[in-house]
Amino acid sequence: MSSTCGAAALRQARALIRAERERLREAGTHRVTRWRTLAPVLRTELEEHGLLREWEPLPDGARQAGPNLGGTGLYSGAGLTGRLCVTLPDELAVPLLRGVYWTNLPHIQAVEEWGGRWGTDATRENPPPGALPQAAVAISRAGCVCS
Repeated sequence: MSSTCGAAALRQARALIRAERERLREAGTHRVTRWRTLAPVLRTELEEHGLLREWEPLPDGARQAGPNLGGTGLYSGAGLTGRLCVTLPDELAVPLLRGVYWTNLPHIQAVEEWGGRWGTDATRENPPPGALPQAAVAISRAGCVCS
């Protein structure tokens, strides 16, 4: 077999492999990248929680994802180890970011208001009298449903 025939056969085999891989991806049975693995599941979760819809854009200067100010624990601050970075298509990333921001905004505001009143010293062992019940009231007024 000549090298020209061998090269043509190799090109043809590669084209068949690419076509089969694309067919499997489209069928949802072959996912080789993080976003291809996560996108179908994320889409389902966004739909089930009513987040896969049009949202108002985030306001300029809005706080983005990251550690909470004053947060403590394993995943706070620098050196996070529990994150998976993935690039999502805009059709999923935009409703995810906007939906999380707008649905959490009342809760964040309630916690910030509580922190402004009572302080956010995470090392405090005994909160001031009335602090914790007022936090619960503020969060429930914001519409938090805890189960």
